[in-house]
Amino acid sequence: MGIFKFPKSFCQQLEQEIAKFWWGQKQDETKVHWISWATLGLPKKQGGMGFRDFNDFNSALLARQCWRLITEPNSQWAQLWKARYFQKCSFLEAKKCGCASWAWASLLEGREIILQGARWQILNCRQAKLWMDCWIPSLHNAEVPPKIKNFLWRATHGRLPTTFALHKRKIAGARLCPICQAHEEFVEHLLLSCPWVELVWFGGPLNYEIDKQGITTFNERLLKCTTDGLQTKEEKEHISCIIVVTCRIIWKTRNRFVFFYQCIPQPLLAIKTIFSQVEELTALNNRRNVRRPCDGPSPNPASWTAPEAHVIKVNFDATWSAFSGKAGAGLIARNTNGEFVGAKCLSFHAESTIMAKATAGFEGCKWASELGLSEVYFESDSKELIENVKGNIKRGRWSLDPLLSIIRECNFNFSNYNWACTSRKNNEAVDHLVLQALSRSSPEVWVSRPPTSLVYVLNRDGLPCPHPASI
Repeated sequence: MGIFKFPKSFCQQLEQEIAKFWWGQKQDETKVHWISWATLGLPKKQGGMGFRDFNDFNSALLARQCWRLITEPNSQWAQLWKARYFQKCSFLEAKKCGCASWAWASLLEGREIILQGARWQILNCRQAKLWMDCWIPSLHNAEVPPKIKNFLWRATHGRLPTTFALHKRKIAGARLCPICQAHEEFVEHLLLSCPWVELVWFGGPLNYEIDKQGITTFNERLLKCTTDGLQTKEEKEHISCIIVVTCRIIWKTRNRFVFFYQCIPQPLLAIKTIFSQVEELTALNNRRNVRRPCDGPSPNPASWTAPEAHVIKVNFDATWSAFSGKAGAGLIARNTNGEFVGAKCLSFHAESTIMAKATAGFEGCKWASELGLSEVYFESDSKELIENVKGNIKRGRWSLDPLLSIIRECNFNFSNYNWACTSRKNNEAVDHLVLQALSRSSPEVWVSRPPTSLVYVLNRDGLPCPHPASI
């Protein structure tokens, strides 16, 4: 069942034979269906017997083979499939040909299950297709004004008055792009592949290079963007906002050229407008949408605890703005006597709160390595992050995997290390640096002596920190 897709009728026959055994009494007696087969198929915890639906079980096994084909592209069996059926594309893009074998057609059936939940995690953007691939964020959840969402709806439903659309409705005679005069003005050409538009995408906030060979229909990519159950709303908005605003500015710039007879669109001006509008949208709700949840243990009256002898403890934390995408991180290192060793604060861009905290953890690892520390304990108030780093979660956030892998590799730089969760109360000193980081344009580092503003916070922990007068 893990190689071939069985007909539904055959699967139903198998289920009928099993049902006859459980429903019946003796061979020739009339069968009484005391319990429906659907109820028997429920898990035992829900009152059923846990019988599998053979059709779904068959599909699940095929999907598992497809996942192996995706994750093990260098294996011999995967290379054989690629050489036979999808030499010039990926498995997710492969089509069913007329000479497809039963096994290949079965794999394509299983691939549909993978595609229902597959999302691109954008790293270097070399293989991603902007409109065809499913990204983690969703454009429909972008925090943008209604007029921009209305524009997105018109674009996905083919309601933009492009020259080709007007020609098709016998309203206009020309159907070529009014700017490049080289191609018919489909929505895909207008928003993606026109020469000046390519420069806008590449120079914009995403630095995206359009793959002309990968462009299909505009709405094909959008219809696949479903992210239910993957991430919270605030973690989707930043990239979505940039994409929608970019498309809107491209459309408005094109209209100014067509209707107001302005000069040929200048990509640099469009790029500046995009950056400006994105910043305006983020600034509108920046204050009320800064999230700093504490997902660790509940606060307690205990203060910061010193590490063991010869061990340096590095406390870290981060905050993130959903609308600007800006994050701030703080790090503080103290020894077994509670004496100040060093501190650091920095700002960067992130996609979510947990990603910002993970980046802060990575910066802590890197910073401890740069200081030449050999025995280090890392402490944060994010229970989710600590469990992800330790690998104790059965189903962690897969979007963190690349960064978590780097953190785990950094751990080998230390002879003794540990990751632990603490309360937010015990992390107050780091919180002070986190707030400073948001107002800094470049990282700041203090060694041996803390900044004056931090001394009072450290003194509240009852630590032997120098008084500002002695600094």
